[in-house]
Amino acid sequence: MKKVRIFCQTFATDLIDNMNDDKIERMLSLHYLSALSIKKLLSKNDRLVLMTDTKGKEMTKGFSYDEVLVELDSYPYVRPVKMSAYKLYSIEIFKGKTFIHLDNDVILFRPVEKFEDTLVQSSES
Repeated sequence: MKKVRIFCQTFATDLIDNMNDDKIERMLSLHYLSALSIKKLLSKNDRLVLMTDTKGKEMTKGFSYDEVLVELDSYPYVRPVKMSAYKLYSIEIFKGKTFIHLDNDVILFRPVEKFEDTLVQSSES
């Protein structure tokens, strides 16, 4: 039986409170295109998951995620000022699973090669 790989993206709406509508629309467009590109290249057993909050689930309705988790509604730590803390929390949520976190601006042009354990993509300055 082929192992299920989880491809995860995070979207925390508490970090968009100070953005104008145009910037929010651009960010959601990136999420949408990224999810489409990832979903298109997944294997049959792979799952594309969004980890967000209730507001984020509503804002991404119709996106190509297999599952939307509202784990950020009960985020157990002090709310961060950068998204990277939420990415790290996704590692905690998917502990023990074959898992990759991809940013919302990642566009895939070929499938992700086989991997074991956890792989996190990030370039936060």
